[in-house]
Amino acid sequence: MRSTTGSAPQFEGALATLKRLLRNSAATLTDWHDVTWLAVLGTLLGTVIGSVSTVLSNSLASRAARRERLASEAQRREARRQAIEEFLEAAQEVDRVASHQEDRPPEVIHRLWLRNHRLAIVASNRLQDPLKEFVDALDTSFWEGTPDGRPLWRHLHKPRDRFGLAARTELNFND
Repeated sequence: MRSTTGSAPQFEGALATLKRLLRNSAATLTDWHDVTWLAVLGTLLGTVIGSVSTVLSNSLASRAARRERLASEAQRREARRQAIEEFLEAAQEVDRVASHQEDRPPEVIHRLWLRNHRLAIVASNRLQDPLKEFVDALDTSFWEGTPDGRPLWRHLHKPRDRFGLAARTELNFND
């Protein structure tokens, strides 16, 4: 067990020092209200700083999320644009072969269907129906010719225009 006899004088010396410090600091403060106002002011200042920093951090996080969303939308739009462009190149090849050649190599129509499937994966729902209508018209024209012997361009006019309008809407190019 520890002896407490030697600690009493040390405790009294520390207490005397503390009293002297309090007297000196009390002399510099004119009133206890000054201490109270300082505490209130410090609390309010801390609250304001905390609130401002919270609002600023939320604003920065919101901006970062918006930038990420816009970048993601731009990537999706670019993937759609590329898929539409590749599909149109294949559709043009089918149109050319079906219009001018008796020999119709199956690779041409297979390329069209491949591009069709790639586009269908990245396209929105509003592009799916016009895409299907256009590719079906191309496929039928490629294998069977046009109904009633009409020129191919006339047979493909409506499905091609409907697809073109839907593709422009898909890419936000509809003015």
